[in-house]
Amino acid sequence: MLNLKLEGQLHEIVKLKRSGKIVYHAPAQQAAGLENFCDKPLILSFGRPDTGELCKVDAEIQTMRESGERSRVVFSLERSDTVHFSGLSRSPLDLTVAIDADKQLQRLRTISDDQRRKIFAVLRDIADGVGETLENTRENLTTLFCGEQGREMISLSDCDKELASDFIEWLIDFAFTQGIPLKDSPKEFLEDVERYRALCVKHRICLVCGKPNSDIHHLEGHRIGMGRNRHKIDDSNARKIALCRVHHSELHNMPESEFLQRYHL
Repeated sequence: MLNLKLEGQLHEIVKLKRSGKIVYHAPAQQAAGLENFCDKPLILSFGRPDTGELCKVDAEIQTMRESGERSRVVFSLERSDTVHFSGLSRSPLDLTVAIDADKQLQRLRTISDDQRRKIFAVLRDIADGVGETLENTRENLTTLFCGEQGREMISLSDCDKELASDFIEWLIDFAFTQGIPLKDSPKEFLEDVERYRALCVKHRICLVCGKPNSDIHHLEGHRIGMGRNRHKIDDSNARKIALCRVHHSELHNMPESEFLQRYHL
């Protein structure tokens, strides 16, 4: 487990309405190592100098600011946990800061804020397209997705990250099927360009600009060739992309590799 020992001073204890925080001053050289602990669930360990009791509390780094030879570090924690620091304000206090491995692993597996934003962006476009409220659209499409997947209802607050990725792809597929335009390029919503490529081919959506009714272009090494009937050839295993007339013409006026590199495909 990654941990760091700090020898500093507890400067202030703050009890907020629903949470709390402690302000800790430490040598800047020591505190520099805390950068690896930012945005992660932490365990703060310290021994109370007055009782010798070993205390452990859950916390996260809220802010860090360097001032001369010392750094001011603000840890956020549960309001009830501030009691462990009672009476120690302005006192020397050695802290051991460690990453809570179990919580960090769970966080890495859980839907990210970015994924949640993407889901609601697509849901908002679909809601506008069908003339429904965002909340009704979210509820109806989440139910439909879970029904097709044969799973229990998911929560967009703490579902699995991979499941969230599948839901984003499913929503884009739904929008394409219903002919609902998306305000942002669908390419921005999918982390895996290969999944986006397959969706665009399926619905004949331009891989570059998102225009519908696009042409299917077979990539080099997978061309059907002149004189062969495209309707009688099984090209399901062929590598292909969908391009509108403008981008299809552009591709034919330059090396294919240059075109793919230009649009990060």
